[in-house]
Amino acid sequence: VPDSVQIPVGTYYAYFTVTAQDVVGTVQIQAAATGYSPATVNQEVTAPRFLLYAPTLMRSTQLPAGITVQVADANGNAHYANENVVVTLVASDPGVAYFDSASVTILAGQMGNSQARIIPVSPGTIQLSAEDLRTDAWRYGEAAITLAVTIPNLGLSWSSPIQIGIGQWVEQYVHTPDYQTAPLTVSFAHATPNTITADTVTVDNGTYFRYFRITGASAGVDTLRATAPNHNGTSAPMVVGLGNVDGILNWPTTLSTDSVAVTLRTKSPDGTVRNVATATTFTLAVDANLQFWSGGANSAQITSVVVPADGSQVTFYLKRTGAGTANVSISSGNYTTYTAAVTVNAP
Repeated sequence: VPDSVQIPVGTYYAYFTVTAQDVVGTVQIQAAATGYSPATVNQEVTAPRFLLYAPTLMRSTQLPAGITVQVADANGNAHYANENVVVTLVASDPGVAYFDSASVTILAGQMGNSQARIIPVSPGTIQLSAEDLRTDAWRYGEAAITLAVTIPNLGLSWSSPIQIGIGQWVEQYVHTPDYQTAPLTVSFAHATPNTITADTVTVDNGTYFRYFRITGASAGVDTLRATAPNHNGTSAPMVVGLGNVDGILNWPTTLSTDSVAVTLRTKSPDGTVRNVATATTFTLAVDANLQFWSGGANSAQITSVVVPADGSQVTFYLKRTGAGTANVSISSGNYTTYTAAVTVNAP
């Protein structure tokens, strides 16, 4: 300790530094000042040790993680170093994970160093340690942590069954928990041929997901499985059935005007609007009092409409031709036939 310390005028305390030497033991620190009763306090000096803060669980594809090494007393209380301390970093199996620095230095006046990183490589369990290679009696005690490196899991963007109409498609994505450091090829396999996807997709370097298209091929239940090197695979279900066109936009139950524009949308069996893979024709039929027209500058009477490839809707017109009930039917091969009755009022 310093020989003396001064408490400035207008204050009532002053800090001083206690610096441990190279012998373990308990020391009594004594303070005395003119006009004051003396004071004492005991200070324990212990063997020094390191503290190591590092991950205990990492994925083999994970980006490097930072670590921190601190100097402490035997009871685990961190303190400032009174000299430069070289810390040797050791991974028991560098094939599982390794430090990017063989050693770090905790400078005098600092408690620790956070410059090194641990880099995972492959699945396994290893010990990470911070060591003092000196042979002096006051060398720092080792700190160690057990690290488990695991294989990452692939994921798909859905878990509940996706419903798709025959001839419809939906875009979903496959993802990884980490940004890729090299392109990753993901392979797809189907439990049944009810849906179609590409055989493979690539998650590009610097990204962690990739969209792909699923097309309904035939009615039934399919399970898509995704696999990739050095990853655990995953799977998710899909249901394919007849599409429907329920909920035609602006569809009238009563028509009191000369005409009205309506919009047909292609939907999956559960009513979700889906795009069609190829141009899809819908036959329009009515028994009386209405006609179907294309609309626009060259509007003409029609008996069918086409939803274009990769589209999901088409607009056409209902035109009044009489008064009474009009029974309408809209049909297509892979869709549930839509029927509705429209009351047509006289002009």
